[in-house]
Amino acid sequence: FSGVEFTAITADVAYKDGIITYSNGKGRLYSGAVSSSGTVDFTDFYNPLVNCEFAGQDIEANDFMARFAKLDGRLFGKFNLKGTINGRGSVMEDFVRTMSADGDVVMREGRVVNLDLINAMAGQFGFKTFKEETLQDLAAAIKIRDGRLLLDGASLISRFGDWNIG
Repeated sequence: FSGVEFTAITADVAYKDGIITYSNGKGRLYSGAVSSSGTVDFTDFYNPLVNCEFAGQDIEANDFMARFAKLDGRLFGKFNLKGTINGRGSVMEDFVRTMSADGDVVMREGRVVNLDLINAMAGQFGFKTFKEETLQDLAAAIKIRDGRLLLDGASLISRFGDWNIG
């Protein structure tokens, strides 16, 4: 779907009155596991409505960031996520424009490489910069609204320091 390479997908699926309901959805994504349940309402066939809950375990951050944020080569490690997605549209551009999503992301161990924003901020304050930093813990509440990814609070713990970002 939209260039995302899901594999080994299984689900319990039902169809009634133009609405597909699925539960117990499972699959593989970026060397991790994903699960989902939800509905796809086709009563307006050319403008379907999607509502789903999702969870992912041990998703490779670099693969995910390369696909969704064009930020590959910056964040490495496995993360877990869970949340909801809602949107409407039969083509990806319409769906992304109407999509809203809420979720939580947690990474217990990882590394940040060549993060220009952090290096620029560190330089402004006279802090030592780094080419690679090991992460001990990363947690963030995320939202997607109007085609934008919003951090609704993030915490990052590393040898370099503890950060709270909003």
